[in-house]
Amino acid sequence: MVSSGFIEYKFDYQQIHKLAIGERLPATTISTGEHNAKIMCYPHGFGYGNGEYISLFFVMLKQIDPKIKVIFEAFLIGKDGTPSSFHAKRTMQCWAFQDGYDWFGWHRFVMRSDLESLDGMVTFICGLVVLRNDDDGDDHVAVPPSNLGSQLAAMVGSADGSDVSFSVGGE
Repeated sequence: MVSSGFIEYKFDYQQIHKLAIGERLPATTISTGEHNAKIMCYPHGFGYGNGEYISLFFVMLKQIDPKIKVIFEAFLIGKDGTPSSFHAKRTMQCWAFQDGYDWFGWHRFVMRSDLESLDGMVTFICGLVVLRNDDDGDDHVAVPPSNLGSQLAAMVGSADGSDVSFSVGGE
């Protein structure tokens, strides 16, 4: 059984200059099925070098079942709006298990100097692919209970992600 999820992770390159080495941007969540991971971006690197690389990590929010293989993918979108094959990475290995979480990622994902030509906004496409291999031949995946109602209710009061808003009678 295979499930996957992809998101855009964006930030303004001009606003990251105030961050120090080891400081990260706000994390965002990527999900597929019942599996969730946080994407953490360190614009001046994390753990290696003198800040010339951007570090990008995925942190699974619960320990991974041994029957599951996880693939994380990330690539930079170039100035022309196309994916950069030069700035693309994929991993299937957990490089650290820390504080009850599985961590994946790259200390040297992309050089910061490679981003200076992007005119402000930097966009990464990040993907989470989950492969389940059950030995018993049963290939179904448990579906979590629906929370569509609460998700729709949250959208009503928020302008995030909207392309159009209406003002009627001052509201």
